[in-house]
Amino acid sequence: MGGRSRGNERTRPEKFRGRITYSHGAHAEFLGKPPVLIPETADDVGPALALVREGGLGLRVRSGDRVTRNNLETSAADAVVSLEALATIDIDLQRISVGPAATVGDLATALRHRALFVPLPDQPTVSLAAAVLGHERPQFPKSVGKNRPLWKGVIEAQVVPADGGVGKTLDKRGWAAFRKNPKLGVVTRLVLDASVWAAWGGNRWVRAWMVPYSRQTFEVLCDGLFVRSAPTRVDLSLRASTGAYGVRMLVVRATGQGRDRSESTRRIVENSLKKAKCSVLWSEKVDGAGASIAAWVGTGPGRVTAGEVHDEQADDALWSGSGNEVAYLDEVDRRIDAGSWVDLHKGSLFRRAFIPDSVGVGAVIVPPLGPVAPSLAATHEGGTLIPGFTGEVFQRKANDRAYRVAIQQYAVSSYDAATVDKRMTPSVVAVAKNGADVGLAVAWAATQGFKVVARSGGHQYCGLSSGGLDTVLIDVKLLNEVDFVTTPGLPPTATVGPGVPLDKLTAAMVARGASIPHGECPLVNLGGHVQTGGVGHQLRGLGVALDWVRAFDMVVATGAKTTFTRPIPGAPPVPQDDVFAAVLGGGPGSWGVLTAITFDLAMDDAAAYTKSSGYTKTYMYNRAAWAAGFEQMRLWSDMQTANTLPAGADLFLSVISSDFELNPHANLRPAVVLIETSALDATGDAAIQSVVAAVEAKVSWFHEATGKVIDLAGRSPNGPTPLSVIVDHGVRSTSALGGMPGGREFTLPYKKSLYVTTRPLPAAFCDGFVDLVDLANRRSGIKVVFQGVVGGGRFQKNAGPTTRMQRRDALVQIVFDVFYEEGQAFIAEDFQAQMRALWTKYLPSETGRMFWGTYEDPGTNGAQLDMGNVATQNMYYDSPAVYAALQQVKAAIDPGAVFATKFTVR
Repeated sequence: MGGRSRGNERTRPEKFRGRITYSHGAHAEFLGKPPVLIPETADDVGPALALVREGGLGLRVRSGDRVTRNNLETSAADAVVSLEALATIDIDLQRISVGPAATVGDLATALRHRALFVPLPDQPTVSLAAAVLGHERPQFPKSVGKNRPLWKGVIEAQVVPADGGVGKTLDKRGWAAFRKNPKLGVVTRLVLDASVWAAWGGNRWVRAWMVPYSRQTFEVLCDGLFVRSAPTRVDLSLRASTGAYGVRMLVVRATGQGRDRSESTRRIVENSLKKAKCSVLWSEKVDGAGASIAAWVGTGPGRVTAGEVHDEQADDALWSGSGNEVAYLDEVDRRIDAGSWVDLHKGSLFRRAFIPDSVGVGAVIVPPLGPVAPSLAATHEGGTLIPGFTGEVFQRKANDRAYRVAIQQYAVSSYDAATVDKRMTPSVVAVAKNGADVGLAVAWAATQGFKVVARSGGHQYCGLSSGGLDTVLIDVKLLNEVDFVTTPGLPPTATVGPGVPLDKLTAAMVARGASIPHGECPLVNLGGHVQTGGVGHQLRGLGVALDWVRAFDMVVATGAKTTFTRPIPGAPPVPQDDVFAAVLGGGPGSWGVLTAITFDLAMDDAAAYTKSSGYTKTYMYNRAAWAAGFEQMRLWSDMQTANTLPAGADLFLSVISSDFELNPHANLRPAVVLIETSALDATGDAAIQSVVAAVEAKVSWFHEATGKVIDLAGRSPNGPTPLSVIVDHGVRSTSALGGMPGGREFTLPYKKSLYVTTRPLPAAFCDGFVDLVDLANRRSGIKVVFQGVVGGGRFQKNAGPTTRMQRRDALVQIVFDVFYEEGQAFIAEDFQAQMRALWTKYLPSETGRMFWGTYEDPGTNGAQLDMGNVATQNMYYDSPAVYAALQQVKAAIDPGAVFATKFTVR
């Protein structure tokens, strides 16, 4: 293995005791869809490596989830060992012990309130092991020194030989030798000594500024900060990027030691910003050894998501004296327009180099010798529990990490442990590979006396896409293909799996010049989304997603798959017609498990959409602009009531708080007023332009050089635009530069609510609500998200016998979500109480709720989620007669109530 080692050798268990899966995210990273072995303990790593080697397979070891183009182009792996379970962090005085999968962000968070400085890279989701092995150069060459890179702080490492032999603990000398050839083994634990960097942690600070991106501003800052007056002994970074909501920004960051150096750096940076004639949108200073490194890490790019693969190429020419400044500026513009980013450090412009996690902890490439060995069969294959089931099955067990990962969903972090245990911990989780698996799981659950709940993406806000001890949860996330069908003489269609997320759907759609209406959350999957409506930005012009369903395949209570097709107008009715309508809006999860959905498509070249247009504007939040936007929404509600609003015009208005606090969760995102409009044809263009004009009259941020209003978004619809592009743009980004990590606006727990009204918005309510949102936006410890959409048009017109979506008469839908930091739940609850009081005061008769935005008031103990209560039925259904009719459909298709929770149709 190289180098010296010392005692503490561990004996290897006789066999691998972890998990083997063929349903892992690594399938997207490596060629050949390899088996993935997941050791649950460090002692299990050796047996995992040995098992792969004994099978004669090629091997990759990964400690995190970074994906780079290099991985995809060069990494054909026959097996992957993922160290994801080894992520613990222990800090004892200055000794820091970390597992290989603990991320840089994890450690930064742990250091935040400690007087410990560690020179971490600003890549919060890269694993620490990969960072230690991948960063040869120091992170802070000016303010710390070139001789103190991250790897030099390692004083001890536990390493398992690549052949799966006995693990050893290496001392500093052994570690130095191992670093020269890390392919010889796999790191299972690192110990760092923070005293190595203690001298550079005293009086430590970080400063950051954010300004709108423009080519001119970037050029002036490059000259001012890196050529003419760069501060001494201070590490400086300038990043140009496109972040959440299309915001194009420049972020200047500096870090060093001492008050004098902090002030001199501030003067240099602010003089450069003044010369660039740009508006400073935000600035902040953070002091302290741990807090400063947490701020530095937290302002770096975040998680790389599936499909967001980045280059690892560098342009090493210096900005000054290269003669290529114009070419550089052209390239920066191109990358920003493409939604990427550029960093400038120490005068060198380069594409952001990601650490390839899959090789960062050591990798051994063995030529493949044959097919997958029988010993590498998935350990959680379902056939042993559910006969014939080919997917993975997880049974509820105490302290079973794999089970806990399997039950994770959007709502888990927002509920107390008792509620999660009761509502979101099913007896069995069956991850289906195909429709046949779904049928087998449903039939088995019924014979065993279990209830069945299906989950496509897990974005049910109250955790209702799960279940308790009496439930089998069927996860259909792997049914995620999109297939387009074009038949001469027939309208084009797309058949979509229930596990397809919206961002994947719109990417496929826009490439075809096609679209359907739907929501905006990128990681919402179609299975649940289409059953609850699919409310989004084109509500008036196109309706909702379920309006475009032509047919779907559904596994019913017997385990049989049945195809249900939209009723033909004028044809004699059949019992299937009632089921088709009930599934589409009549009560999610009540009827069966969708396995495929076929949609009609709105094609860009169709006569009805060739003159589509849209305006998407992202403005820095201020109260006046927000008030102007909400006043437009009030006016639209009046015009819709008077039937004077163009049928194809749509307005979607949002306010999203900033996440500018410098911590490991920050992505440098401003508080914004976001206007998203669209018109299917020229008749609606004036209406949507008037909204933009009204808000821009109140925006307070201007380009100092031009005097023009600052629209922070770059590549947004701004006039005539293909419909598919408008629809695609409405799906939020999950980019590394700030967006919706995990499919949510903030990685915080929440208190959610959705209010709908059939009446125009009263002016007095609007005044009070503008004040409430403004107050919440300014309150520390919480983050507010408002979203509003005006109904009418095709949304109301589509009310009829082919779907059972409730609340088609909704004139305005208002989302008021409050996310909260640790210990601040009471503040979020108080704001929701103020919202309820405001709504009740001005719209007391408007008590209806919608399935897509289910929520419960505090202190109701789940009563508002019990469909056995008439009060709950009245909240969600248009009338008792409608609910009674749906009960008849339920009795016919699911007489044994296999698909049942408290919230489903009884």
